[in-house]
Amino acid sequence: HIIKQASKTFNSVIVIIATNPNKKYEFSIEHRKQMVFDAILEYKLSNAAIEILDDTELTVEFAESHHANILVRGIRNSSDLEYEQDLMMLNHDVEDMCNHQMQTYFVLAPKTLSSISSTMVRNLLNNKKTYQLVSKYVPNSVYTRLIQLKGYYHGLQKC
Repeated sequence: HIIKQASKTFNSVIVIIATNPNKKYEFSIEHRKQMVFDAILEYKLSNAAIEILDDTELTVEFAESHHANILVRGIRNSSDLEYEQDLMMLNHDVEDMCNHQMQTYFVLAPKTLSSISSTMVRNLLNNKKTYQLVSKYVPNSVYTRLIQLKGYYHGLQKC
């Protein structure tokens, strides 16, 4: 949803795939990049590109090296808003150090996704009885890739 909205608003969109050391990832960064690529193709977003953020590089540094001055972030609920406001303030401090100014724009998640987290999707995906519900929350191309990576075929788990 966020990438679609950003693509409608801006001439060029770079989707950054980063790694947060505090999070547990189900899939490799390359698999995650492929899923974003699949979604971009599915939605025919010709003005979107994908980059992987180096573990040691800050978002502001990446933006400066790519001549980007707008950061688009998604918000599902009030908890996200609080976190994103704190992150935006921190980025302002980093901007001053890097001498690169950025503007942060927030995109609200649609009501149908406002209570869905990656952890919830991962839990659904990892259960043979509920994995098909994931199709309600991700693009079709991403769902197809997820069930392939998990080894699910036609409702049965691959042996």
